[in-house]
Amino acid sequence: MKKLFGPLLAIAAVWSHPAWAGPAADAVGYFYSEGIGMEADESSRGRFTGPAKAYLDASDRAFDEREEICLDFGLAVDGQDFDPTEIASTLELDETANDGAAIVVARFTNFGQPREIEWTLVEQNGTWKVADIANEAAGWRVSQFVCE
Repeated sequence: MKKLFGPLLAIAAVWSHPAWAGPAADAVGYFYSEGIGMEADESSRGRFTGPAKAYLDASDRAFDEREEICLDFGLAVDGQDFDPTEIASTLELDETANDGAAIVVARFTNFGQPREIEWTLVEQNGTWKVADIANEAAGWRVSQFVCE
């Protein structure tokens, strides 16, 4: 029985991790594995570029200057409340990359509701950075948000 336990434990560990492959998907996986909500945290700002970074920086300035909150939901989950266990167990990341640009689609369920978040990334100096985040079904895209 002990001889079987090790291999079974290894298989269970592989099955328990979210399904994703590729460096752009790994960059997005960070926002689901390291703590949902980290996309708005200043410590993660180096993972962004372009319109997404500009919006997050503007959101920080609005709060610092006027205590105005421009971003009131988690971009990675399209919501304020989430079940991290359910998201982790259902998360799938599909990556399409070509010539320094990538789209990673995160599919998961949260409180039994399916979600699909599209992450647009660009490669800068060998690192994938998030340029935009969207939920087309919900009708939002970070690059279209305005925070003054």
